[in-house]
Amino acid sequence: MPQDSSAERTSHEFSAEDIQSQVLKIVQDPVLENSTILKNFLQYVVEESLQGNSNILKEYTIAINVLHKPTDFNTQENGIVRIHAARLRRILDVYYKSHGIIDFIRISIPKGTYVPKFTRNSGDHFSNNEHDSTVAKEPVCIGIIPFSHLSCDESEVNILKGIELQLTTALMDLDNFYVIGYQMISALFRKEKDIQKLVNEYGLKYVIMGEANVVKKNLRLYLHLIKTNSNQQVWAQMYDKKIQNNNNFEIQDEVVSLVLGQLRDFFH
Repeated sequence: MPQDSSAERTSHEFSAEDIQSQVLKIVQDPVLENSTILKNFLQYVVEESLQGNSNILKEYTIAINVLHKPTDFNTQENGIVRIHAARLRRILDVYYKSHGIIDFIRISIPKGTYVPKFTRNSGDHFSNNEHDSTVAKEPVCIGIIPFSHLSCDESEVNILKGIELQLTTALMDLDNFYVIGYQMISALFRKEKDIQKLVNEYGLKYVIMGEANVVKKNLRLYLHLIKTNSNQQVWAQMYDKKIQNNNNFEIQDEVVSLVLGQLRDFFH
């Protein structure tokens, strides 16, 4: 017999038809219009839960059935399911802060599980500002593609890696951004060398790319922000700096400050 599910525990309050109608409303909302993966993720975990199969909602089964990974997929080596689950949780929060604020049923996926929870929706979840639907926006999913480089020795390549890591961390301080971890992107990029696969795998809406060249310790770095659905170059900037003893952190701080300034201007 199937194990007790979230749907079964709430069956006295919500019918399966009511929950399915709520899912349909969410997946048809603009907040998810460009995210087929997250639509499929939500529909899959809810439907399996309604069928009494919440016990199978594990990282591996979601990878196979939602992300269409091969049967030898290793969840210890690839955290893509966790990444999309975190994105879906944020999207659901955005939805219920805007168009879904008056909905009767609230669907959530608590951290640490992939089993959905169905509860009565209440405005008590939000502050007065959060009731304003203009406040809620879809988080911008962004990532840093490892910079390409010419004529760089190991120490100079390490400066570039430092910029990439520091920039990934700094992006998390910006409002309404969902940042894909640099280590995960760089690991897949080293293996595949395919930017489009990165975009598809992680649902990236924007990527930051860079090309560096060093001649006689003079660093020239070209930076670009690319909108992935159109490959439009949104902005580009050139950074020049003489590499000297003990100025690695100074270079990293300056480049990160430059990029964050550009992002704030573009997204606000």
